Order: sequence, then C-alpha cells, then structure tokens
Amino acid sequence: MKEIEIIEQIKKGIPFEGLRGIKLTDVLLEQKDSKSISNNSSYNLPNSSDLTLIIDFSGIQIIFIGEIKSLVTPKILEQISPWLTRVRDSKSKQSYILITPYITTNSQNYCLNNDINFLDLSGNLFIKIPGKVMIQRLDQPNKFPVKQILRNPFWGASSRVLRVLLQYPKRIWSVSEIENELVKESEIQKVDFKLSLASISKTIRSLDEELLIRRDQREILVPEPKQLLFKWAEKYREMNRRTMTEGMDMKNPFSAEVAPASKALMGTLVNIENYAVSGTVAANFIAPYTNVDRIFMQVIQKKLPFGPLPVQDSIGPEFDLSVAKDKGVFMYAKEIEGVRIASDIQIYLDCYSKGGRDLKQADYLFEKVIAKRWAGND
Repeated sequence: MKEIEIIEQIKKGIPFEGLRGIKLTDVLLEQKDSKSISNNSSYNLPNSSDLTLIIDFSGIQIIFIGEIKSLVTPKILEQISPWLTRVRDSKSKQSYILITPYITTNSQNYCLNNDINFLDLSGNLFIKIPGKVMIQRLDQPNKFPVKQILRNPFWGASSRVLRVLLQYPKRIWSVSEIENELVKESEIQKVDFKLSLASISKTIRSLDEELLIRRDQREILVPEPKQLLFKWAEKYREMNRRTMTEGMDMKNPFSAEVAPASKALMGTLVNIENYAVSGTVAANFIAPYTNVDRIFMQVIQKKLPFGPLPVQDSIGPEFDLSVAKDKGVFMYAKEIEGVRIASDIQIYLDCYSKGGRDLKQADYLFEKVIAKRWAGND
C-alpha cells in the first residue's frame, strides 16, 4: 500500500472507527505540504517526520509525530526503535506514533513491550501518554491483506529448517551447513528432506524478520530456542485447525501394547510408504505422563485407501492415522522397541496441537526431555 493511500485512509478517520471519545482533529503533511505547515506554525511541528496527527481524546488534544511504514515486522521495529525512543524521551510537546496498514500480533507484542505507540488501518492501536491517556484495541483482523512477501517458516518444507535449528540450538549455523544437515538426515532416515540454498535463505530471512533467530553476516544462531519452539507450536496448532487433515481412525484387534499393535498395523497396511508414532502415545516411550487412549501416527501414503482395514473389535487403544503435510515430520525419528517414534520436537508439536491433557503432556515432555537435551547439546 502506497504512503499516499495510507494518508488518505488516516484523513478519513478509519483507524478510530468504533472508538468513542476519540476524534481526529487534523492531519498535517511534513515537507510535502509546506503550506499546511506554515499555516499551522502554532503547533511547533518537526521537519523530519512523514506527517503529524492532532487527535482529541475527550477534550484533550495531543500532537503525534507520525512514522508511516507499509510493512512492519519485529526486525523493522528493532531498527527504528532508537528513533522512536529519541522522540519519546525528548522534551518536545509532541508524542510519536507508528502508522501502518496492518500490524501483526507478534509486532503488536513488540510494541507493547517497548512502549511504542502505533495504529493501523485495520483498527488496531496502542497509545500510551503517561498522565494523559492510555488506550489500546488489539487483535483486529487484517482489512488490507496483500500477497505474502516473506515465506512462512512454520509450515511445509520450510519447517525443516526449524527442525535443524531446534535439534542443535547451541550450534552456530550457515545456510550451507543447514543444507548439509538436511542431506545427512535424508541419508539416515532414507527420506528426502533436501532443500535448495535459496529456499533455506528465504526461511532464515523470515525468522530473522520476526527476531526468532539472529544473523550476523553468514552466522545464524537461535538466541532463545524455547521462544522459537513455543511460537512454532502456536502456529502448528492454528494451521492444523484451519486445514483438513487426511487420515483415518482404525480398530486395534492386535494388542493392548503400543509397540506390537503398531508393528502389526504397519504389516497390514500395504499402501503406507512411511510412518512415525507421535503425540501422547510416543511421549509415553520417553517421558510418560498421561495415559494412552489412542495410538497417533503420522504417515505418508502411497495411495488411498491405506489398505485392508481391521474389522474385529479393538482390544487395545485404537489407531489415529494422519497424513503428514510434509516429510519433515520424520526428521530425527528413532526406533524404540522396534517402532518408529517421531522426534521429541514433533511429539511436542502434536501434543500441543491437540490441547487438553495432551498439552500437559507437552509441558512435561519439554521439561523432562527437550530442555535437558538442549542444556547438554553441543
């Protein structure tokens, strides 16, 4: 969205619709509208901002220096925050405000944590002037969606990069080293996880814009792996809810024990190319906390249907098969009791995604396995 289009929406008062007691008094363009400035010299306007807003809060008029950004990410906020801090800490009578078509939840949180005033054209805003006004309206949907510029690093093949970073969070990586790790894991698991250098670079850029990794020239590191995993888990749950999952529930006439039942099922379903037990049932192999009532499996199928289905009554936990949305779910899988078990990261994601008691299992798995592995990981 062009700057002039943003300004026109501001002049119409779009960001303040539905808010009582707030009225836009004036919009003054800087440098681009010298006549407007000269006619309003009583406002003592600056000469280095995009525009100035005069907003009336139930009779209290406040002048805001406006900074317009067509796109806002946490990385951009970090870069401009020194300027915003200087304005905030100055002795002038103007306050500052960041203006954009839409500000994401992640960027909203950055602004809240760093006292950055903002408003967007979708109706989200946060204004905090000590001793004068405090108002916020958040989580308004994006009214101005545009084609996604940055790659979604949490979904599809891009998420394989996250799996590498979270498997070895203490390592300092380069793009080529991540590529080599994907090749190595492909050979170990006999599944093709490989990505091009360009794809890896785009994913790294997206993570960098969200401040989830740090990049210094060629070096890539994860400053807070816990934050990255929790962010991914939220996105994973959200996307699982939005998308239909191909899969099937099946009876378990084989065994009350998970390992023999799983092996027997895989011997029955001829159209399964690959599988890994995940979720709470897999967590019970490495960090048991919650009782198992279903055997959850991520699978890659050669074709549907999976094969002849068990017809007898179940004598153990029934099967819940889910078609993996990306082969990456099999990265760092391991064999326990003759059964292929997903990585602890994938188990955590699946437990977190299901919520309820499975969420408690995810917390326990993180505390007892993942956090401890990271602490000792080289």
